[in-house]
Parts: sequence; C-alpha cells; structure tokens
Amino acid sequence: MTKPMVKLSEYDSKWEIQFQYEKKRITDVLAAKVVGIEHIGSTSIGGLVSKPIIDIIIGVEDLNDAPTLVSPLRKIEYEYVPKPELVSRRFFRKGFWGQGTCHLHVCEYQSNE
Repeated sequence: MTKPMVKLSEYDSKWEIQFQYEKKRITDVLAAKVVGIEHIGSTSIGGLVSKPIIDIIIGVEDLNDAPTLVSPLRKIEYEYVPKPELVSRRFFRKGFWGQGTCHLHVCEYQSNE
C-alpha cells in the first residue's frame, strides 16, 4: 500500500467550526458515555501550519467500554482502526486512509493520555 503524501495547509479558522460540528455529532450519538471532548493537535492552534485533519479526543469513564462506541460512531462515518500499539487509547478515523478529515482518539478521562 502506498503511503499518502502529507499536505500542509495554512491555518484555517473553519477548522474550529468543523470541530464544533463534529463535537455535536459525537456527543449526540454517544450521549452520556462522553465525559469530556476536546479539539487537539495542530489544527487547534491558531496560526499554525498543519495537516488539515481535525484531531479530537474524548474521555470516557472506562476504556474497556470502547467496543460499545464502534456502532454509534459508525453511524456518523467514523471507522474504528485497531492499533495494538495504543494500549491506553482507541483510534477512529473519518474518511478513507490518507484522505481522512478527522481523527478521533478515545481514552479514559483524566488518564495520562
């Protein structure tokens, strides 16, 4: 599989709007399972040149409940991507590999992640 080319973009204020849109969709489908949700990564920093992918992290009470998130998140176009090296968080992607628009990280709330 060919690795996609990394494209950097000038800061775009629409990234915050996109985060707010995704935040609402995520909290709507996951309801009380989400303890916290934040915009992270380079697109969350005003003025920074970035890969135009919105990184979002959500905190849950118990990471062992992460499998129950797969089906609701699939309904809003997030795909679970198993990453065995990530023992203390789970990863979801919106969009095809190399063309995704959002990365969603799930960890236990107030963990070291």
